[in-house]
Amino acid sequence: MDDYPYLTRHDCGDLNVSDYRSTRLKGLNSSLRNQKRISTLHVDNDFDPKGNLGDDYLCECEAVLDKFLNWNEHEQLDIMERILSKMSHNQLFVMQRFIQPMLQRDFIALLPQHLAEMILSNLDARTLAACEAVSTNWRSVLARGQLWRKLIERNVRKDNMWRGLSEKKKWRKYILVSRDCAACAICDYYRVKYERLRGTTEMVMMQHRFYRELFPKVVADIDKIESNWRKGVYKLSSINCRSENSKGVYCLQYDDEKIVSGLRDNVIKVFELFDSYSRVFFHLTKPPCIVLFPL
Repeated sequence: MDDYPYLTRHDCGDLNVSDYRSTRLKGLNSSLRNQKRISTLHVDNDFDPKGNLGDDYLCECEAVLDKFLNWNEHEQLDIMERILSKMSHNQLFVMQRFIQPMLQRDFIALLPQHLAEMILSNLDARTLAACEAVSTNWRSVLARGQLWRKLIERNVRKDNMWRGLSEKKKWRKYILVSRDCAACAICDYYRVKYERLRGTTEMVMMQHRFYRELFPKVVADIDKIESNWRKGVYKLSSINCRSENSKGVYCLQYDDEKIVSGLRDNVIKVFELFDSYSRVFFHLTKPPCIVLFPL
C-alpha cells in the first residue's frame, strides 16, 4: 500500500496528485541527506564532550560518580544499560571509540614468561615470524624462550631430512645441547668472546638472530634437494676399488667422511672422502672376522 495518506485536489492546490507526491519525496530525500551530512560531520570532527560541559554538571558530576561507585556490580551495570539506551547514535559511536581500546589487551606481554612461551611454541614458522613483528615485547619473548631454536629441534627430531642436514651441514652442534654449549658455539661463529657477553641481553638477541637466520637456510637446502630429485640433477662420483685380483668385494660400509671396503683376499681398504680419494690398506694375516654392522 501507499505510505502517503489519501490526497485530494484541495491538498495539492494547482498541482495534480502525482506532482505533489514527487515534490514531497524530493523534499524528504533532501532532508535525509542533510541530516546524514550533519551526522557524518559531527562524527568526523572528533567531537570532544569535555569542551561543552555546563557549570551545573561540573558541580554535580563528582557526587553522581561517588553514588555510582557505592552501588554493587549489578546495580552499576543496570544504570549503565539504562543510560546507553537513552543515548543517540552519535553518542554511542563516541562511546564505542572510547571503550574499544580499553577492551584490548596484549596477552603475551601480560602473561608470565613461561606461559607466553608455551603458547607461542605451538606456532609454525610463518606464524612465528608474524608474531615477531608484532612488537618489541613479543620479539623479546621469542628471544628469551629461544623459540626458533626449539622449532628447529622439533623438526630435527621428527624429520629425517632435517636430521641428515644437521649432520651434513655441521650445524648439529648448535641444537640439542645445553644453552651454554650452544651459546659458546654461536659466539665462535660470530667470532666474539663468550665471557664478555655471557648473561647479557646482547647474548640473548644474538642467539635469537642466529636461529632466526638458520631456519630459512635449512628450508632452502631442503627445497634444493627435493628439486634436484625431481629434476634428476646430481653429481656422480666414483672410485676404483682395484679389486680385480682380490676375488671381489665382500662388504662395504661408509659415512660422511670415509668408505670402508672388505675384500675376499683378507684386505680392508679405507677411502677418505675429501677433494681426492686417499687409500689406506690393511692386510689381515689371520683368518678374517667379518663385521657386518655399520662402523
